Amino acid sequence: MIVIWKYEFEVKDFVDIKMPKDSQILSVQDQNGVACLWVLINTKRPETIRKFRIFGTGNSLPVNEDIHKYIGTFQTKQGLLVWHLFECGNKALNNSNIVSIFKNRLN
Repeated sequence: MIVIWKYEFEVKDFVDIKMPKDSQILSVQDQNGVACLWVLINTKRPETIRKFRIFGTGNSLPVNEDIHKYIGTFQTKQGLLVWHLFECGNKALNNSNIVSIFKNRLN
């Protein structure tokens, strides 16, 4: 069955979330003070662990880690704190592709 599930998670540097394989992340938001991911899933698929990193606005991103996919930005504490969620994988960032990622987002 194809459904949308909500996954609550703690705002910390490293987050692991167990979900069915090949699930599609739709949104990340704060709901009533709790960070949540809404994910389109197939309940018949086997589960896997997906790994994420969270960075606050103004914090540097490490260039030697396998952070490769921007998921979204969300706010907590009524907008006082702004967080940026990235999924980790096998594609490592280096200085040149970090610059190109952000240049592309600014253009």
